[in-house]
Amino acid sequence: MSLFTYSLSEYRRNIDILPAYVEDSALFISRMLDEPIENAREFVKESIAPGGIAAIHDPDIAFLKRQKNGDREKRVTTFSKYLEVVAQQEFIMAPTMTVYLNPNQETSLLAEYISGNLKIRKEFKHKMFEAKMAGDAITESYYNGLQNSSKIKNNSVSGAHASASTILFNKSSHSTLTSTCRISTSYANANNEWFLAGNRHFWCPQVILASMVLACRHTDFDLLLKAMDEYCLVYPTADDVMDCIRYSASLYMRGEKVYEEARAFASRMNDLERAAFVYTGDLFHLAKHNPEFVRAFLDQLSTPSTDVMPKAEAEVYMKKKIDGAQQDLIVLLCADVMKGRPLYGDGGADDNSVHTNDPEAFGILGSTAKKVLETLEEYRPLVHGLWRPSILPPSIAVLPSIMRRVVVTSDTDSTIFTNQHWTEWFTNGDSFCEKAYQIGYTTTYLTSQLVKHKLALMSANIGCIQDHLHKISMKNEYYFPVFALTPVAKHYYAFRSAQEGRVFAKMETEIKGVHLRDSSAPAEVTKMLKRYMEDIMTGAMQRGGLTMEEVFGPIAELELTITEDLRRGHWRFMKMAQIKDLNSYVKKEEASVYKHHLFWDEVFGPKYGFAGDPPYQAVKVSVDLESKPKIGQWLKEMEDREMADRLSKWVKAEEKTKITTFYLPLQVIQSTGIPKEIMDAMNVRKLVMNIVKPFYLVLASTGIYVLDKHMSRMISDTYIPVSRRSTETANTDDIPAIPDAA
Repeated sequence: MSLFTYSLSEYRRNIDILPAYVEDSALFISRMLDEPIENAREFVKESIAPGGIAAIHDPDIAFLKRQKNGDREKRVTTFSKYLEVVAQQEFIMAPTMTVYLNPNQETSLLAEYISGNLKIRKEFKHKMFEAKMAGDAITESYYNGLQNSSKIKNNSVSGAHASASTILFNKSSHSTLTSTCRISTSYANANNEWFLAGNRHFWCPQVILASMVLACRHTDFDLLLKAMDEYCLVYPTADDVMDCIRYSASLYMRGEKVYEEARAFASRMNDLERAAFVYTGDLFHLAKHNPEFVRAFLDQLSTPSTDVMPKAEAEVYMKKKIDGAQQDLIVLLCADVMKGRPLYGDGGADDNSVHTNDPEAFGILGSTAKKVLETLEEYRPLVHGLWRPSILPPSIAVLPSIMRRVVVTSDTDSTIFTNQHWTEWFTNGDSFCEKAYQIGYTTTYLTSQLVKHKLALMSANIGCIQDHLHKISMKNEYYFPVFALTPVAKHYYAFRSAQEGRVFAKMETEIKGVHLRDSSAPAEVTKMLKRYMEDIMTGAMQRGGLTMEEVFGPIAELELTITEDLRRGHWRFMKMAQIKDLNSYVKKEEASVYKHHLFWDEVFGPKYGFAGDPPYQAVKVSVDLESKPKIGQWLKEMEDREMADRLSKWVKAEEKTKITTFYLPLQVIQSTGIPKEIMDAMNVRKLVMNIVKPFYLVLASTGIYVLDKHMSRMISDTYIPVSRRSTETANTDDIPAIPDAA
């Protein structure tokens, strides 16, 4: 059993709402009115009884109950009765409140298929990583394809459930899966914000009061007292409690009136209850009031051993005494001896693993494992008293509205958070020294362990059987020394130094988002964009800031180069598209692209050459013909009157009131260049901006926002890159730094 989790039998379902409401309300009334708890409890029961001043309304709910023959029958019951039956029958209940038999009652063949496929995928991923660490790109690519295939097979089951045309159709399955993933991620996000930043979703006074009451009712005060005494922790005052509340609530509320009841309740809490509220699951506030203690704890846990343990003894620790999460932590803490090498290998001729080839390094890993285990055992009272809550954070249903401090991005099944506060706090701002990395690895490990516990609490309330309580889990996949967000959702770039407990020999670049990985963009521009992102991250890591030239120079230079190229009639910087055969377009609106093929052969083909049968590659050209008068003027000024006549007939036949884009067949313009008639109508500025737009997204990640929907400003309008300045003005020492660009 992990130090951070309960034994499986200790995780119990609790979905009986009414008794919890009675006890919570009674405690609050008792404290606020200084009444005995028994009197307050009776008052609440009388108040919510039929005819009481706050009589409970138990609403009717309708549901579909599946019969033995598979048919579904509509039933009606009360909400409380529905929950009661779910609990008594030990059904699994999804967040959508859809109910299923648990695996002990009936086994799902599809669940067994998915479970088996997960094991197969895990094996493929292991072999992929082995090949990656060995530098065997071909084998790595092979097993990456296999693991991805296994992933697709599992994901396709959910899609089949949502498709009425398949035998696997089950209308509730997809929403069950999605909602379960979303609450898992929400609990992980809530945990990460709470633990690393002390940030709680206190969006209204009622949630604040609920959190205070829950701390009083659901804390194991014996364990908490042991931790407080063992480490001589500071007891927070009522003012400290209010500071803790305001730190989170001030993101949503203003004025002191909203805190009146919370302040009154805080003054009526005892010292231990205040400690429970401020410290439980919260490393940030623990460090705020006990900085030297937290510093010593993190230092001890994050410092690898320098002793070399005999290999046989090291194998005992590394293979038997530590779990997977601890192995990942130990490997990362010993990154200097692990870089580019796997921990274990197959023992073959090409085995370059530390275990096989470097007994000294493996001995350091073993002694570090021993040190980590001893440190965790030394701080067992801390973990059990403060970091194993028996309940989950309240108000999880509205967590997507939380103002986040450490979770930089999140998706349906992932949370990406930053350890920057802790690395800077511990190292006094040196974010990229060896100790900063070790602190980041350590706080990540601690965070993941708290997430594991909370997901087990969630799984118990869903109704998972004991053996499946840790089935829903979130692993530490990547470590990003630098992570940069852009203003567009799911668009970011980063340096990746480790993956699933494996330390890379050199950092890899992670780029996410269709606009940052546009396959239609010229290859030359794509390479420049990647280099631009890498240069920004490198500058942040090496110097802690960027110069004006580093930020603006590459964009301005590219804009000027593209402009010059376009004015010469070249097409190398333009985006590409594919013209397909007409039968390939399933949707009617997609077939509009095919009209560009017909247009070319009808209008431009007689002069410049016909396109030939699709499919073929085409070049997209933006033109400034956004009104009938502009089209008319363009035709009037055209030198080739036969071309003008053909264009005029086409415009009339197609009832064109504006033209924004032409698709030019690549095989034709490779030999003829862009037609002069189209060059005369080209919107050069729009073409340039469409090409360099991803650079502006990256620029925004440094805190500099330039792009607007009218494309009214380009960097090259006001900034001249150093390479284009005269000798007298090209002194880069005169260019001021941008200290916050990282």
